[in-house]
Amino acid sequence: MSDKQIEASRKNGAKSNGPVTPEGKNHSSQNAVKHGLCSRRMLLPDESPEKLRELEVYWLRHLWPESQAERELALNVAAAAWRMQRCERIEASMLANEMAKHGDEPEALGRAFDGLANSGRGLDLLNRYAARARRDFEHALETYHKTVDRRREEMALDAPVMNKDDFFAKWGLYPKGSYSSMYYRQEFDDLPNKPAFNGIIADSGVEMDPEKSLNHPM
Repeated sequence: MSDKQIEASRKNGAKSNGPVTPEGKNHSSQNAVKHGLCSRRMLLPDESPEKLRELEVYWLRHLWPESQAERELALNVAAAAWRMQRCERIEASMLANEMAKHGDEPEALGRAFDGLANSGRGLDLLNRYAARARRDFEHALETYHKTVDRRREEMALDAPVMNKDDFFAKWGLYPKGSYSSMYYRQEFDDLPNKPAFNGIIADSGVEMDPEKSLNHPM
C-alpha cells in the first residue's frame, strides 16, 4: 500500500460513522467482550460490558493513543479505573447492607460503619484493595505519558533529518502540516447504543505551526 493510500485510509476511517442498524451496533458493541481477554477477565457477573466499554472509549478519547503499544497502555489505564470504581461499589454495598439492619434510624449510617469496623476485617481489606487500585491507576497513567513523551521526543529528532514520506511511514503522520484526525483504531470504538464518535478535529487538513505539529491537539 502506498503512502497516499495509507493517508487516505486514515482520513476515510475518521469519517466513518460505524454501524447504522440496531443489529450492527449491537454486534459491534460486543466485540470487546467476545475478543478482548482483558475485558472478559475484568467483568464480574453483575457488571455491564457496555459500561466497561464506555469507560475504555472515554480513556482512549482522552489519551489519544497513536500506536498499538500506546493503545494497550491506554486500556491499562481504563482497567485500573474500572477496578477503582468496583471498590467504590463494594463499599457502598457493604454500608447499604449494614444500614438495612437499622431500619429508619437517623443514626443508621453511623451504626452501619461502626458495625463494619468492629465486626471483622472487611473494611480494612477493602481499603487495601482500593489503595492498590489507585496505585495501579496512577502507575498506568504515568507509564502511558512517559511512553508518549518518548515517542514525541523521537519524532522531534526525526523531523529535521527524514523526508516526509519516510517520516510518515514510521510515525503515521507528516512532520508538518496537519494532525491525524483519529487516534489508533478509533474506527472500532463506537459506543453501545450511542452515535459513533466522529473525531475531535473537524478538519485534518488545516495547516499548523511546525513547532506544535507533534503535540496532541487537546
